[in-house]
Amino acid sequence: MHFVQVSFEAQGYTVEDVQSLNLGYDLLAINALSTLKLEVKGTDASTPRFFLTRNERQCAGFDEGWRLVMVTSARTAPKQQVMTIQEVERIFDLDPLAWECTQRA
Repeated sequence: MHFVQVSFEAQGYTVEDVQSLNLGYDLLAINALSTLKLEVKGTDASTPRFFLTRNERQCAGFDEGWRLVMVTSARTAPKQQVMTIQEVERIFDLDPLAWECTQRA
């Protein structure tokens, strides 16, 4: 999280940590030209693998400013890749892990 925050601040963004608000993203990054809602995923592996919650997926589908920031080799030599939901869907297989089953009214 810190790596991404510092990276975006270096690009001229003001970054606020909003994880505790459960908005579907972790960081709010604002500059004069754009407002980005950054969902940060990290792994120690050199290849990305991550989970998206229903809330994150819904936010991604409704907000053009939503971005996935994937950090690989997080503890050794972090590298980040920033993607829109369209790029995520093109690059990755999104395979549901579970379904929530509720009784019909």
